[in-house]
Amino acid sequence: MLKYLHIMDRINLLSETWKVWAPEVNNTIPENASPVTECNESTFISDVEAWKNEGLVFESRGEAANRMLTCMQNNETSLDLSNLNLKTLPNSFGSLASLKVLDLDSNQLTSLPNSFGSLASLGRLYLNSNQLTSLPNSFGSLASLGRLYLNSNQLTSLPNSFGSLASLE
Repeated sequence: MLKYLHIMDRINLLSETWKVWAPEVNNTIPENASPVTECNESTFISDVEAWKNEGLVFESRGEAANRMLTCMQNNETSLDLSNLNLKTLPNSFGSLASLKVLDLDSNQLTSLPNSFGSLASLGRLYLNSNQLTSLPNSFGSLASLGRLYLNSNQLTSLPNSFGSLASLE
């Protein structure tokens, strides 16, 4: 619980600091934000297969791809991709629209795809122990996000849209 409070204090501080640096920015998603794209199941499957084949040897992309495809095909609401040494996620990751809980702890992610904002039902997101330096602008579209865990990352700023996360506890 202490770690959760610590990261929330840092996020609040970054959010308040951002408002001081750019007071003209309100808590809405900027008009010029990258569009969040949705795709059908066959496009998602193709994208995940291509992503899997691009993987580095030490990554467990095959296991991750299998879990993602099962999640898509069964409309599952939780997905555990923790401890798989992932450096990236497929561009169409946001197509997993039924997700409510996503665990990406203990990977090597440096960024998240813009489609991440399409995970509108996501309520809990675990991103501890990665190498994230930023979050995509689409992050503010995660309207249902109530719990966010970001300990042990390298975040230096938050997207303008972060203030739109009204459900965040």
